[in-house]
Amino acid sequence: MDVTHARKLLEARLAEIGHSSAVLTTDGHELGSGDLSHIHQHPGDQGSDLSDNEREVAILDAGAADRVLIEQAIGRIDSGTYGTCSVCGKAIPDERLEARPEVERCVADQQKYEASQA
Repeated sequence: MDVTHARKLLEARLAEIGHSSAVLTTDGHELGSGDLSHIHQHPGDQGSDLSDNEREVAILDAGAADRVLIEQAIGRIDSGTYGTCSVCGKAIPDERLEARPEVERCVADQQKYEASQA
């Protein structure tokens, strides 16, 4: 894969993560809920709020993890190792890089890695 194209994909993904994180971390996302105040009128609201907060934290955590992988991939572009499996040294297929431009391993080595993490 052309590294210029890869960099654009990675930078676009970073921008998406940044935007999503900004939306989730601002207080304004609750303003359109229709509530006249922030005082809950129903006990069920507390459960809903807790569930919403947990979901938002999970999304933010996943975004932070993705950001690390993307920044590492940009580092590999800068160092000239992008598109090469970090384990076996073989070229990662363009189709894989197009689908997941942040990957650092070929499919076989990624499967081995994931099996070792279980």
